[in-house]
Amino acid sequence: MVFRQYELVIFDFDGTIADLDVDWAALKKELSEHYGVDIGQISGRLDAFIDSLPDDDRRAAHKIVERHEMENISNAKPIAKTIKIIAGLGGRRLAVFTTNTKAAIEKALNLLGIYDRFEMIVCKEDVRKHKPDPEGLLRILKATGVPAERAVYIGDRQKDADAGEAAGIRTVLVSDLEKEADG
Repeated sequence: MVFRQYELVIFDFDGTIADLDVDWAALKKELSEHYGVDIGQISGRLDAFIDSLPDDDRRAAHKIVERHEMENISNAKPIAKTIKIIAGLGGRRLAVFTTNTKAAIEKALNLLGIYDRFEMIVCKEDVRKHKPDPEGLLRILKATGVPAERAVYIGDRQKDADAGEAAGIRTVLVSDLEKEADG
């Protein structure tokens, strides 16, 4: 497996390890009403909207997001190819960098039976700027002492690829996992 050449394998969560069952439209509507903004200012750019808030409002927004993410957390659907890769990486150092909330990710990883595999989990509450900003990836590299060239980041969206590139970390998207795992 090609990922064995890396000392540290970092994963995104939603859309990469599992698909969360979140009503994103209802979440955006609640945030829109809570902050008195047009929902169009939030649609498609939830993280950018939260990034723009002052610290106290950011914390309140994170609590709203957390509540929505936790609502159906037991419905998280594991992504088989990623779970298989995680299982095959015994002895490798693993981490998670996601824009989901810590409570939801820790609960979902526990429900999937893989929480103990990850030495570090960086979530939306842990960073000031969300993806595509590389802050979370750089935080993981610094905390683990692993240089960027010895790490790989696995995600599912262009913002994951952009964050990985900005951090100097090789990034692979879920859509390319079969090629990578076989190569």
